[in-house]
Amino acid sequence: MRLEQRRALRIAAAVMFVIAYWYTKGILSSKNWERGSWQPLLVAAAFLALATWLAKCLQGGEQVPEKRSDRRETLLLGTCLFLQSLAFGLYPVHEDLIGIFQVLLWHGTAIFFVLSLAGMLADHRLGLLFPADAANGAFRIPFQNLFLRGKLLWGRREETERSSGAAAQKTVILLLTGVAALVLALFAAAELSAASTSFAAIGDRIGLFFDGFSLRWLTQDFLPYFILSLPVGAYLFGLLGGSLLENPKVLTGENWRRKTARLRAFPERSLLVVLGALAVVYAAFFALAGGWSGIFDLQGISAWDACKSAVAGFWQLVRVMLLNFLVLLASFVFGKEPAWAQKRARILAAVLLVFGLGFGFLAFWKLFVIYIGAFGPTPRRIFAGWVLLVLLFWDVLGLVRLKKNFRAAGIGLRAALVSFTVLALVPIETLCR
Repeated sequence: MRLEQRRALRIAAAVMFVIAYWYTKGILSSKNWERGSWQPLLVAAAFLALATWLAKCLQGGEQVPEKRSDRRETLLLGTCLFLQSLAFGLYPVHEDLIGIFQVLLWHGTAIFFVLSLAGMLADHRLGLLFPADAANGAFRIPFQNLFLRGKLLWGRREETERSSGAAAQKTVILLLTGVAALVLALFAAAELSAASTSFAAIGDRIGLFFDGFSLRWLTQDFLPYFILSLPVGAYLFGLLGGSLLENPKVLTGENWRRKTARLRAFPERSLLVVLGALAVVYAAFFALAGGWSGIFDLQGISAWDACKSAVAGFWQLVRVMLLNFLVLLASFVFGKEPAWAQKRARILAAVLLVFGLGFGFLAFWKLFVIYIGAFGPTPRRIFAGWVLLVLLFWDVLGLVRLKKNFRAAGIGLRAALVSFTVLALVPIETLCR
């Protein structure tokens, strides 16, 4: 590692103390930002600037092929993180489930931004292996490099071992000199105060300043948050520094399938049995009119029936749609070949996704026409509507992916991220009143 790179790492490690303290006191340990605060935006802006600067210093404008990041992906994630932070300043944290998801996604976007900046995303972009990226960024990299900041700032280095004794001696001499100068200056000031009232008044003002800078402020306002910020800063710098310094080990679809070959023990007929069983159940559901009976009779439905039907039916149908995606994902993880790579399985998968569109239409009708039409919108209902629309979009993407080879998972994840970022910038609570 070059001297300039080591110096940049030490500067970033020191700055991370400030950002971690700021985040711990202003966000993690405070409820004020939930009522609307610019603290998240300022913290995020400082973190984005530090991460970008450090990456530029360490990479020197060049990247090895194995860690070449996608700048468009990094720009997208950084922009979404900035806009999500802006939403915290414009409005209070959104109510109910949407607020919980808003805070979680804010942190998750920051992690994925660092991974993308460092070229550590699987296949260098968002995609089907995003759960592995999430585990990598949230757990493995930061905890594996938890003590990186301490090693950079206080660890002994080979090039300075010979001069460490001399440096320590110089430090002690400087400290003793400073203490002696302070004691002598205070003694001289005390003697001169008796000879001049104006000089004594300056001393009184200095005393009042130090009275305000009390031990109580240090022990109750600064020290607890600073101590709590130490592991937070170690985690953040472990994520940032560890991602940028780690040897090129970027996860790709090819090496992932090679390393997980033992998991893929299920043949095509196993997948056909699962897909076929689900298709039969879905066909029976629609053939028996279990999902259609009475949903268009809006005149005869009571408010209580609308509420009961929408809440129970909506989440059941959403869970069924999620089940379809989990089955397709399981074919990628445990099948000898994924569903979209096998002719018969691809046909049955298309049947499932078509049924998924039918379930999506039912859920859409129950939520937007019956439930919101009868009771009006709320933050929870709007969040449910966003989830439904994302699932419908994923369903359509899945159908197209079965016909044509393209990065459908990446498009679906980006659409979900961007759409929720836009949703976070909308004053939902005001519109729902």
